[in-house]
Amino acid sequence: MDLKLNKQKRELTIPVQAVNAEQRTVEVAFCSEQPVSRIIDDELYYEILLCGEENVDLRRLNNKGAVLFNHDRDKLLGAVVNARMDSDRIGRATLQISKVGLGNTMWEMIQEGILSHISIGYNIYDYRMEGNNIIVTNFEIYEISLVTVPADETVGIGRSMDSDENLRDVLEEELEAAHEDENINSSNETIEEERLMEEEQGMEETRLDNEEYDIKEALIVDNDENGGVANIELSDGELEELVSKRPELLKKLQQGIEPETLNSEETDEVEDKREEEERKRELTSIGQVMNIDVSEAIEKGISVSDFKRQLNTNKNPQVKENKMEKTIINGLIRAAAEGKPFEGSRLEVPVNQLVRATSTAPATGGALVKEVYVDSYIDVLRANSIFAQLPIQTYSGLEGEGNLVLPKLSTDFTQMFAMIVEDADSPLVDANFEKLVLKPQTFSGSVPITRTLIKSADTAERFVQDAMVRGAGLKLERLIMDQVVVAAPSTTLTAAPTQEDVQEALAVLATANVRIDNVVAIVHPATAAILRSTLVGANTAAKYMIEGFRFESWLCDSVRVIESTQVAAGQIVFGDFSNVVLASWGGLTVDRDDTTLRASQGIVLRTFAYIDHALAHDEAFYVVKLA
Repeated sequence: MDLKLNKQKRELTIPVQAVNAEQRTVEVAFCSEQPVSRIIDDELYYEILLCGEENVDLRRLNNKGAVLFNHDRDKLLGAVVNARMDSDRIGRATLQISKVGLGNTMWEMIQEGILSHISIGYNIYDYRMEGNNIIVTNFEIYEISLVTVPADETVGIGRSMDSDENLRDVLEEELEAAHEDENINSSNETIEEERLMEEEQGMEETRLDNEEYDIKEALIVDNDENGGVANIELSDGELEELVSKRPELLKKLQQGIEPETLNSEETDEVEDKREEEERKRELTSIGQVMNIDVSEAIEKGISVSDFKRQLNTNKNPQVKENKMEKTIINGLIRAAAEGKPFEGSRLEVPVNQLVRATSTAPATGGALVKEVYVDSYIDVLRANSIFAQLPIQTYSGLEGEGNLVLPKLSTDFTQMFAMIVEDADSPLVDANFEKLVLKPQTFSGSVPITRTLIKSADTAERFVQDAMVRGAGLKLERLIMDQVVVAAPSTTLTAAPTQEDVQEALAVLATANVRIDNVVAIVHPATAAILRSTLVGANTAAKYMIEGFRFESWLCDSVRVIESTQVAAGQIVFGDFSNVVLASWGGLTVDRDDTTLRASQGIVLRTFAYIDHALAHDEAFYVVKLA
């Protein structure tokens, strides 16, 4: 049957994580394969969303999907920057919260940790039924909401309060269809039974005619209200003749067994056995889905309906794992590091019990301190990224291992045009092109992770991968800036910098046909501090060379300033950075090496990227070195 469920919602009672106050973004986990319990017509069902990339349609989310408040379309909070289904089969997304209206108010509550519940709106396109399990195999998520109250507090993942109505209607349709099929089958069976009865009656009449029974007294036949034979009266002679031909019937009648119950005991025994097997099978299925121990219920003969009722009333059932942790990948990381399959929840031994079992010294336990790592980390103080603020040319997603060749025009045609006299030939101009060649180079780095860190910090690998990606980007930026400083024309001042020096540098760039409105000045923070305290000439208005806010500063009111430690102190790098060309073959790959440090049960994370960079025009940059 084709299930069509629109505008469904389910909620995660997982707090938001990775709040970026500067960019006003929030990293959230919005979808998992945790079963959601639903009570429909006093029956317990479990809806499971399969979270593989082939099961979920994220196109609407990734097309600036809406971030709402409590699923209200009139209360827009922001937009979805990107959404993805990770390898641990959990959906994660980056949400951008607006700076105006309701978004600004809710942003404060997000930072305070008050507004922390995530809910999704989704449409179901395909599913299958496995007992009481509704396995959703194809669905589309069209919005993510920040919500105040979870719809179901008894499970780790809830659902919205209005999502069961449509599902109830669909299941009722299924039940009605099943009943119709059953009625049709029952009608067919009834017709077949009547036909067989007629044939048997005809055969009996033929047999009686052939044997020429002399029936001297008429048979009195009473029919019940359904048309069945209610009573048959026989004469004594007929009864004696009938019993004489059926000795086994006479024996059973002498034992007091009613004819209607001759085969009932055997039928009841088979039926009871079938019902018992079905009960055990349903209880086992519930235990597998909810990860619940059902052995006691099977042994005590508890019915399926009574067991489901106990689940609804018992807030703390005996379960192996009753909630979905947002760090479900943690166990997988640990199991992979130890070279064994993941087997579910772990057993934590208190430190004091460990000391008591391994040491006899009375004061040893006090010297041991248990360390608990939280699900976040403190990053290093990183340099301010330059290229994140500048329009460099990027060619990404290149295929194969071939070179990238960019044609470069080296001739200016402007001087080749002129007014010509009547019947004169037009000037001929040769198009001279050079080429800019970028070759894929391996850009790589490695970081070892010890077994102790993996055991202590659940998300150690994620921390390290995040830090490696950020560090790789800044190191690549440093290499490009070093190339700019080496290739660009430069001058060295013999005295303190003045406004004339700045204007002269801009004049050099303008003479080379560089657009001054695209030029920025990159300076080290120490150099910026000197320029902020250097007066412009001998003015009496206390006007300094760098003025303005820290992130909106201008040098001599002529060029925007970016401060970063990516350049060395004591120099000013002017340039139009749209002339920086960066090419990338494929994407950044993170490799997990569990062989190199296998002896110590550690792992090594390595990043690989195939990239190259070049300057389209060296003369688009100019370096002023201070005295």
